[in-house]
Amino acid sequence: MDNKGYIYTLITVMLILIIISLISYYIVISTPSVGDVVARIRTDELYYFVESVKMDYDRSISVSGQRAFAYLIDYSMGKRVFFDGYVMRNCTDFNYDVNGSQAAAVELMLCGTLYGSKMPKDFMENQTILNWVDRITAKGDEMNFIVEARPREIKIIPYDSRNFFIVSKLDLIVYDKLNESFYRGYNMPVVSKINIDNMEDPTYPVRTGSHDLIRYFTPCEPYSEVNATTVEVWVDSECYNAEGNSPSFFDRLDGSLNRSEKYVQQSRDVEKLGLTQQVIGLESFVDLDKLASHNLTVNYNNSWVDYYYWNDISAYCSITGLGKHKNLKVDFYHADKYSIKGLNCSITVENSFTPGWLAFPVNSTVTWLNANVAESCILDVNAQGWQEVELAPGEQYSWLFNETGTYTMSCTLSQSGFEFSGAILV
Repeated sequence: MDNKGYIYTLITVMLILIIISLISYYIVISTPSVGDVVARIRTDELYYFVESVKMDYDRSISVSGQRAFAYLIDYSMGKRVFFDGYVMRNCTDFNYDVNGSQAAAVELMLCGTLYGSKMPKDFMENQTILNWVDRITAKGDEMNFIVEARPREIKIIPYDSRNFFIVSKLDLIVYDKLNESFYRGYNMPVVSKINIDNMEDPTYPVRTGSHDLIRYFTPCEPYSEVNATTVEVWVDSECYNAEGNSPSFFDRLDGSLNRSEKYVQQSRDVEKLGLTQQVIGLESFVDLDKLASHNLTVNYNNSWVDYYYWNDISAYCSITGLGKHKNLKVDFYHADKYSIKGLNCSITVENSFTPGWLAFPVNSTVTWLNANVAESCILDVNAQGWQEVELAPGEQYSWLFNETGTYTMSCTLSQSGFEFSGAILV
């Protein structure tokens, strides 16, 4: 073999030896030790445990929230009480500074108590947030994890008339007993949405004293036109419509017959969740005939809209075409709001107009009744085509307003000459 051949052979052998050495080195380096494998498995177990805890806290907030409000309603109807001004009795260092039904619900969610005591009929058994913390801690211990879970905040945000959010923040710290792995998470947000459609309205049984008058927050069917048939369906189905000025779900638990500014302010926080503020009030029509059938005293002169009825607000409009509920009356605000067709609104004339101001949708009829026993009324309205009408005592006169506008009505008593006026907005 010449020198060249010898050199080439030597170089080839050396390259082969280098390659074999490199391959052996990488095989050794890339082969993990048993300890590394165990550590990686434990790290994965820690990760999946933390993720499962986060998801389970969401579920816990939802379940405890629904059960807390269901229990509040049951307690309200059973004891015939409302929760206006309720102050939370806290079993932890958790701070909650909102009063009313929400404070009572948060106390139930956290502690399982109402007025600081366990209730005989305990809806919250093993369903409180503290119960959840105990379960998570025990589960972590089974897996050789040390778990510290601490709810930092619970906030209730009305979203619309039928839903609200429970927003909570959680501190979660998990240590692995077997190695140095750990997880720390602070103020982790959880948002749970609660629907009230299957919950009862305590307003009716508490205010009437009758458990036979329980009704649920069932939504009314969508409508394109409201007439006598529509309103009677609302009455018989005991359904609820969203309405901006009516009391919200929380107002009703508080016993308020009016919309609270407190809950309107809370509803603005939905914008922090990337949502748009909605109407949170809801209203239904009282079935006064049903109340009367339960031997309850009713006032057929009041509006049949529930919170107007219990606020003792008179109604002056009936609806043409009523069948089952011929005594049904609706106030001016709701007559205009729903643009009810076939309205017939009454005005009593004596020494003044009662009511002295009306507002209703176009194509509604007004009927004036002279209740003055001694004098006639010379009635005048600045409507196109109107001619002065003399109403003798006990007589009535009707007029259809088929054009929008503001009208002035006046009456001059025939003997005394006394004159008074009123206004109509169509």
